[in-house]
Amino acid sequence: MKGIKDSFYTILFIIIIIIILFIILKGCSNNNKNIINTTSEPIIIYKTDTIRDTIFSIDTITLNKPILKYIDVPIYIDTNKVIKDYYVIREYKDTLVNDSNLIIVTKESIQHNKLNSIIVSYINMKPTIINNTKYIYEQEINHLYIGAFLNGSKDYLVYGPQITYTKNKLAYNAGFGINNKSLYIGINYKLK
Repeated sequence: MKGIKDSFYTILFIIIIIIILFIILKGCSNNNKNIINTTSEPIIIYKTDTIRDTIFSIDTITLNKPILKYIDVPIYIDTNKVIKDYYVIREYKDTLVNDSNLIIVTKESIQHNKLNSIIVSYINMKPTIINNTKYIYEQEINHLYIGAFLNGSKDYLVYGPQITYTKNKLAYNAGFGINNKSLYIGINYKLK
């Protein structure tokens, strides 16, 4: 009867240790990660921007006395065509600068025989270098092992159940010697 009672307490002790370890493991998470900082290849980005604004320019021009030329007017003038042409919006596109460092393009619109708007667009071709930092996360590895142990010498022999919990490079051991009713704990460190 005493052997059954001792084995019952041994099993009960092992179950309590397992429950305690599961509670501890449940609180463990892999949110604490080791960050290794490495630099990646630089990325080249070209900046593009468009300026939308009406530009007014006033220049003083000296004119000589105009020379009048008379042109023969055709007998038939299409008034509708002249009026339609007056209201048409004409758009022109000019490239002012085009080299390895800069591209400037203007887009003019003309209506009613006058300049309506000018849109100036430019592309800066000088590369902007952005260094990115790449983070590599090493996962923490947690494991729980259940097994048995056997320890002894020529005078005695101890055996029983064992629980091992690993976290990163450390291993924590706990066991119970069934035949001599002894409890042992241990800690191990992973070398490589």
